Amino acid sequence: MAQSFEITSRQFKRAEEILTAAAATEPRELLAVKAMGPETLGHCQAFKVADAAVQAQERAVTKEVTEAEAASKSLRKKYDETREVVMSKAPGQKFPAAVTLKTPDDLLLECEDVEQVLDERKTEGWASALLEDFGPTLDAATKEVTEATGALAQLQKLKAARQSVGLGARPTFVSFRRVVRATFGRSSKEYRGLLDRRGAATEDDTDEDVVTT
Repeated sequence: MAQSFEITSRQFKRAEEILTAAAATEPRELLAVKAMGPETLGHCQAFKVADAAVQAQERAVTKEVTEAEAASKSLRKKYDETREVVMSKAPGQKFPAAVTLKTPDDLLLECEDVEQVLDERKTEGWASALLEDFGPTLDAATKEVTEATGALAQLQKLKAARQSVGLGARPTFVSFRRVVRATFGRSSKEYRGLLDRRGAATEDDTDEDVVTT
C-alpha cells in the first residue's frame, strides 16, 4: 500500500528543515547535503504550492457543496408541492416523491420534466402560475449544483497535480535521502525522518513501519 499524503508532506517538510539547518553551518561534512539544496528545495517549494492550491480548493468545495445542499433542500420542497398540483390537474402525469430521488441529478431531471409539463400547458392559468413560481427555484438549484460539481472536479484535478509534483520529485528526494544517510548515519533522526512508510503514520511510528527503499 502506498504511503499517505500526510507522510509525503512530512518528508518534504523535513527535507526542507535539514537543508535550512545545513545552510546555517560550516562543517565540511555537510557539503554534500548543501550541494543538493537548490534542486531539493525547488521540489519542496513546488509541492507546497501544489498543496496550497488543493487546500484552497477544498475550502471552495465546502462552500459550494453547502450552498448546493441548501438550494437542493428548497427545491425538493418546491418539487413535492408542484408535482402534487400537476398530477391533480394533468391526469396521466406521474412524478416520484422527492424522498425517492437519491442524487441531485435525479432531482434535477424530475424537476425538468415537471417544468416541461408546465411549459406545455402554460396557456392554462394554473400552469402559468406554477411555472412562474417553480422556475426560479429550479434555476437557483441548477446553478448551485453545477457549481458544486465543477468545484469537486477541479479539486480532483488539483490533487492529481499535487501527486504528479510529488512523483516528479521522487528521484531527487531518494538521492537526497541517501546523501543524508551517508552524512548523518542510518540511525540519525535526519535520515529516519525521510524514510517511506506504508499508509498513514504518526510521530510515534515504530521501526516495523519503515519501508527501506
